[in-house]
Order: sequence, then structure tokens, then C-alpha cells
Amino acid sequence: MNGIYEKNLKNSNVDYYRGTGSFVSPRVVKTSEGVLLKADHIMIASGSYPAIAPIKGGEYCINSDHIFTMEELPKSMIVLGGGYIAIEMA
Repeated sequence: MNGIYEKNLKNSNVDYYRGTGSFVSPRVVKTSEGVLLKADHIMIASGSYPAIAPIKGGEYCINSDHIFTMEELPKSMIVLGGGYIAIEMA
């Protein structure tokens, strides 16, 4: 998915930078390498990883990354969440 998003950004003439940084002002970000990036609009995509809900029976849960590695789908399952992946699974 990340590759698709990166390609869409490049096709939309958006400058894309991967790494860490911090805001110097509302329109300036300083990268961890010390480079100043300036723009009228800055989007921060922090990224994340799926988590298992801290519920009883959580040891039997899988996350959305694991579902794609399964050789066989379960006969039934419960989907927790309301993001696009949860909707697709449902």
C-alpha cells in the first residue's frame, strides 16, 4: 500500500520525503539531517502498525497484516474496527 500512496503523490507533483523531522514554524520542517523544507502546505504521515485489542481472548487475535499471510481463511471471524481494511474484511 505504501508504494501505491508514494506513486500517487509523485504523480500529483507532491514532493515526498521519508525520514524524521520537526517543525521550525508552520511552513518549515527541519529534517534530522538538518535540511530545512519549506512549503505552503505540509502533511505529516506518521505511519502506524496494527495493534491487538487488549481484550480477553486477545491471544487468539490476528491483525490486518497477518490475514494476508494465512494459507487458509478461518470458517468464521469477528472484525474489530471501522477502518477501510476492516470494512473490506467484513
